[in-house]
Amino acid sequence: MSLLWDIGVPLVVLGGAALVLPLVFVPRGTRSQGQVAVGIAISAGIMIFLGAILYLIFDSRSFGEGIELLGLTGLAALAVQGSIKGVLFWAPFLALRWMTLAQRVELLRCQDMVREGMG
Repeated sequence: MSLLWDIGVPLVVLGGAALVLPLVFVPRGTRSQGQVAVGIAISAGIMIFLGAILYLIFDSRSFGEGIELLGLTGLAALAVQGSIKGVLFWAPFLALRWMTLAQRVELLRCQDMVREGMG
C-alpha cells in the first residue's frame, strides 16, 4: 500500500495536471501557435514546481534528511532533483497535449480560410 501511495498518487496527480494545465493557459479559440507555446511553457514551469512539492510531500526520506543534514537550501535542491526525475513521466503527456492544441489551432485557421473563401 505504501508503494501505491508514495508513487501512484504523485504520478496520477502529475499526469492529470499535465493534461489539464495547458487547457487553462492556452486560450480556447486562439489561432496563434505562439500562444500555444507560451501556455505549454507556463504549464511546464508549474509542473516542475508541482513535482518538487509532491516530491517533498511523498518522499519522507528526502524531506527528513534535507531538514537535518542540508538545511532549507539543500531541501530545495533535493526537491528540484526529484521533480526533474518526474519530467520523464509527465513530459510525454504535456507533449501530447501540445500536439492536440497545435492541431486545433491549425483546424481553426483552415476553417477561417474556408469561411473567407465562401464569403
